[in-house]
Amino acid sequence: MNQLEPVAELDGSGNLVAQFVYASKPHVPDYMIRYSGGLPVGTYRLVSDHIGSVRLVVDVDGGGVVQRIDYDEFGNPTLLAGSWDVQPFGFAGGLWDAHAQFVRFGARDLDSNTGRWTTKDPVGFIGGLNLYSYLGGDPLNQTDASGFAVPSPHPTPCLFLRHPPPLQIRHPRRRKKWRLAASI
Repeated sequence: MNQLEPVAELDGSGNLVAQFVYASKPHVPDYMIRYSGGLPVGTYRLVSDHIGSVRLVVDVDGGGVVQRIDYDEFGNPTLLAGSWDVQPFGFAGGLWDAHAQFVRFGARDLDSNTGRWTTKDPVGFIGGLNLYSYLGGDPLNQTDASGFAVPSPHPTPCLFLRHPPPLQIRHPRRRKKWRLAASI
């Protein structure tokens, strides 16, 4: 497990507040056990969609919905029933930062208001010409839990040729051709 797959939540004094149980998805837990005073007080099922966004939090004992979240295509909450402090997972399974209003995905944070990363792509232009693009503009069909993913299919495959044709430049005073290899 890493910082994006938390197994527990602690309060400021180090007391256990919640425990997360992973089963069907690597970056989003299926169950959450809440604690108070060191004793379990409730077990909840976290129901997520195909990209990992937690949509429902259901009380296993009573069957009631504790939290419901609907999102638009870039992660803006369009419906919130309940409170944000029920569980820490946001759009596509990233960790919701209530203070910054961003979703943390490992190497970068997603600003759902703009549908873009807040920092440049750490893999550079391998991920495309737009260093701030989130999944090449296709967040409904792809996921990037680490912040390092290269969108597939690549949004601009023609710009990334393995062997570009050489450029030919003529010197103005000479008839000799100079060959330069183009690199992108």
